[in-house]
Amino acid sequence: MKTSLLLLAASVASAFGSETILANPDPEVTPGPTPAPTPKPNPKKVLAFGGHDMVGSAVVKKLMAEGSYDISVVNIGNWEFNTSAEIEPFVKSFICDRTICTKLEDEIEPPCTNAILKCHELMEYVNAMDTIDVVLDFTGENPGWVKETFEALQGKAGLYVYLSSQTIYDVSNTTENSNATTEEECIRPTDEITKLKKIES
Repeated sequence: MKTSLLLLAASVASAFGSETILANPDPEVTPGPTPAPTPKPNPKKVLAFGGHDMVGSAVVKKLMAEGSYDISVVNIGNWEFNTSAEIEPFVKSFICDRTICTKLEDEIEPPCTNAILKCHELMEYVNAMDTIDVVLDFTGENPGWVKETFEALQGKAGLYVYLSSQTIYDVSNTTENSNATTEEECIRPTDEITKLKKIES
């Protein structure tokens, strides 16, 4: 799993012009806090939605190590694993919950949309930018959030990369084994009743 995440991080970085990034030579050894990278001239601006959980943090750490990027991270204020020490001090961070209006949509009139526009600090950042070179979306669980985010960026995203959220596996049928679960084993139920039972559990 660790090797897969490192390969994913390298693939994402290479997709927008990064140099090759070396993986941790010993995946069994957990690295210490990421040192502050030495900034390079004219860094590319990266805006990451997520970037604090398993997949997102692996990609953000690799971009930080490259030292060629001015990275901003958008999340709801939670820093998972050790990212509060390894990522948060070295990036700009914005708190924004794209789910708020989705949750309230059936409760108010008119329907609440474009929750991202209510994230004022984030929107101030977007408005101040001429271009945001790369936008990484690790948390777009709802197509509406992605659409609204894309529109809120006002055409300033040079490249918008959507990475499937790991939460798609929450209701998957997985085999019982002692090893890491592979993607091939994560088959979503076709029976709606089974899906609901898994969600409720």
